[in-house]
Parts: sequence; C-alpha cells; structure tokens
Amino acid sequence: MKFACFIIGLFLFSSCSPSTYFRTPNEMQLILGTVLLKNGKELEGKINANIRSNKANKNYIKVTQSENSKSKEIQLSEISEVRIRNVIYVPKTITYGLFERPFTKLLKRITPAGNVIELYEDEKITTTTDLNNNIATSNSYTNYIYYVQFPNEDECLRADGKYFQPDFDDKVSSRVKDCSSLAKKIKNKEKDFYYPVIHSVDREINVWLNISSQYQKCKE
Repeated sequence: MKFACFIIGLFLFSSCSPSTYFRTPNEMQLILGTVLLKNGKELEGKINANIRSNKANKNYIKVTQSENSKSKEIQLSEISEVRIRNVIYVPKTITYGLFERPFTKLLKRITPAGNVIELYEDEKITTTTDLNNNIATSNSYTNYIYYVQFPNEDECLRADGKYFQPDFDDKVSSRVKDCSSLAKKIKNKEKDFYYPVIHSVDREINVWLNISSQYQKCKE
C-alpha cells in the first residue's frame, strides 16, 4: 500500500512539474541560456518567455539562475541580447497589424555582430485545427519573416514590405548613397544586390547579406 502511494505521489509530482519547451524565442519555458544586459551584466540560467503582440504588459522574460533562487523578471528594454544554443536573439521593435502598431520582441540576428546594416529573422508558428468526420486534427506551420535595420533607426523594417517594394532599386540605393559603389550596384539591379516584388526568401536573405557586407566595407 505504501509503495502504491509512493508511485501515485511520484506521478502527481512529475505531472505537476513544468515542462521544458522551445517554440520560438518569444515563447519558451525553462530553456538554458545567457542574457546579456545593457549595463554589462550577464545572467545565466533557465529562461521563460511569453511575449505576444496582444499582451502589452508581457514585454519581459524571466531568468532562474539556480534551483533554489527566485526567478528574475527582466524587461526587454534592459536586454542587449539573449544567447541560446549558439544563436543570438536581440530585442527589436517592429510594427504589426493594419494600423502598424510598434511592438518589441526577440528576433534572431542573421548578420555578423557589429554590422551597420543588420538583418533579423522573426519566427512565427501558426496552428490550425481542421474537423473531419468529427475528428479534430491540428497542424502547425512555421513562417519566417525578415527585417532590416539601418543605422540610427530604432525600428526594423520588413524586408518584403512597403519601405523597399516596389522600386527596390530606388528606395534602397537612396538609403546607401553614402556608399556610391554599393548604391550603383543596387540602382543597376545587379542580381546579388536586388530583388523584384515577387522573389524567393533565399534571394531576399542573400541580397541583404550582400548589401550589409558591402556597406560595412565602405565604412571600415
């Protein structure tokens, strides 16, 4: 009887224990990582995040540094970057929705650290539920959206959005006119420095990596 009670108690304890999962950098629980603060301090431990655009008061993450310590709530505005599994995530402001409301969340850094023109990736997972013969099935798919940040600008701009398309050659070349060789390549629609309205995601990424790299060389 005592053994049975022990087994039941063990099951209840394990079922009540929080699970570890990583859905996106903005939705994770008990994931080991390092948080670098703007004041230079580093916090290592298990990270929880539940950052959503419809929850304005959830603009923070929690870090638990040891089993016996209380979790620390850290605002995104205090964070320089978050390191998880050799990937760098940075708090960045984007806009969303019909009215383009500003929203800060963690984005994956794609360009090398220190580049003046930066490229970031936003990972969005959407789950849909279908009902077939009274049986509900759920399907999830991942959508990657890319954002560009220019020097002295706080907001990250969507790479396939109105700031660059249509007329990518005119809009982007004017932004890098202080690097004439790069501006000329974009203006001439050279393949590695230009993409049309309809394009592949791979081309979008490669073009911005090339633009960022070339602009960096101009500034060094």
